[in-house]
Amino acid sequence: MGLVSYYMIEEGFHMDHDRISRLKEAIQTSSPGVCTERALIWIRYFKKRENRKKHPAIQMAEALCDVLRRKSINWTPAIISLMRAAASLTWRRTMKNW
Repeated sequence: MGLVSYYMIEEGFHMDHDRISRLKEAIQTSSPGVCTERALIWIRYFKKRENRKKHPAIQMAEALCDVLRRKSINWTPAIISLMRAAASLTWRRTMKNW
């Protein structure tokens, strides 16, 4: 048993296998697409001349950082459910160590 699995069992976290199966199926059956918002943010970063002189690894890291900072988020019910579960687990762990 892995460390994460052991920790999840110790904390009383139970996996919702149906939810995981639904998320996996949604990802595997979705058609590929291009996020125009991300693409425009990426292009805006590389249009700046000062960014062209940087090392490619730095360019990629900074462009990703720019995307994460500027891109809007689409909150689906599955993501909201996942965030609630994570927050609940964190709260229980914090109160237990208080």
